[in-house]
Amino acid sequence: MSRRTFEVTYGGEKTKVAIPERNLDAVMTIRNQPALPNLKEAVREAVEEPVGGAKLSELLRSGVKVGLMTIDRVPGAIKQMNRAVLDVLNEADVENRDITLFYAAGTHLGRNPGPVGDERLGSGIADQVRVVPHNAYAASGWAYLGVTRRGTPVWVNDKVAKADVRIGIGEVAPHWIAGFMGGSKIILPGVAAWDTIWRNHMMALSPEPFMGKTEGNPIRDDMSEAAALAGLDMKIDCLINENQDVVQVMAGDFDKEWRAIIPYSREIWCPKIPGLLDILVYAPGSGREENLRSALYPSVMAADLATEKEGIIIVLASCIAHKGAVDPLGTLKYTLEELARQLLHRESHDPLVYGLRRSLERKRVYVAAEGLSKEDVEKASLAYVASTLDEALGKAFEELGGDARVGMMLQEGQIMRHMPVVE
Repeated sequence: MSRRTFEVTYGGEKTKVAIPERNLDAVMTIRNQPALPNLKEAVREAVEEPVGGAKLSELLRSGVKVGLMTIDRVPGAIKQMNRAVLDVLNEADVENRDITLFYAAGTHLGRNPGPVGDERLGSGIADQVRVVPHNAYAASGWAYLGVTRRGTPVWVNDKVAKADVRIGIGEVAPHWIAGFMGGSKIILPGVAAWDTIWRNHMMALSPEPFMGKTEGNPIRDDMSEAAALAGLDMKIDCLINENQDVVQVMAGDFDKEWRAIIPYSREIWCPKIPGLLDILVYAPGSGREENLRSALYPSVMAADLATEKEGIIIVLASCIAHKGAVDPLGTLKYTLEELARQLLHRESHDPLVYGLRRSLERKRVYVAAEGLSKEDVEKASLAYVASTLDEALGKAFEELGGDARVGMMLQEGQIMRHMPVVE
């Protein structure tokens, strides 16, 4: 039987796996694009030719206080973006003393965020302008802006609210609840209070998955209302390749530019498949396959959307870091009911785990791993654990038949953004 071979990372090393050619229906990889040759020029052009909203030159005036917000994801790309945007502001005669850079990390910095330096912002930036690491859990320092139509009270960092001009920097790629990253997300959760973030993220308990969904997505619509209440004047969003090089930039109205750049993001991160698959195999890639939760999130959620109702997802993850860990499963050990109760009572702020658990219970998930116990399998709602891909595929073919259609989703270097879609 003819087989097609793929190179993957397993156990921290490169290895080869094979899938029967007659069953292989799709190979899903990203469409890499070259880095922009001059990022600063691309930013300057984007802010002066915005997609909706005012030009940067129309927003600025002498002595204007700029609240510049930046994200805590893909630091390789965002450090480049931070530098380019600051250079453009300086060349527009905005002085460094009039710029405050907010590290808009939502809840990611925890309750006691420390200083944020060059490793996250870019060389010399923390010495150039005032940097404020956002603390979503702070007891004070909030501006109350009203309530969205979905009942989310909106508190944002009062220093952001007091700025004369509010500008956000972000990146657009598929996101498991917001549809796509970027746009209004810089405000909520970026610089919002924990109460606001919690109320918005509770909508993730909906039975409907929102990954890649831009229309009729209540979480995104709520975020956009919050950004409007906050007076977000301009959003600058970029697209990146697998090396975190910036390949495209758009700016303007936070909703209009976000919607305008999404089709280009889909070209990179959303390979098309001819139909829902019976079996989807994916390799999480270096840095993620050694830990069960990292291996499953968020790829199993994307795989869920790309497989038939009775389909099987096979994950090539050694889970070698699982062995000897104090609490190797972490929150994956809880049932959907337990996770929902934790979220309701604010014992957890991570609806991500709820979404992951929902996909694990919707689809049969096999893991080709070393050392997962029977108890681990049951608690994590895994359907089967094999020692090799051949064993996992053999079991899947037993379940679905020898003609089952298989897709291979290669994750290496793709930083959790891969989302196949049916043509």
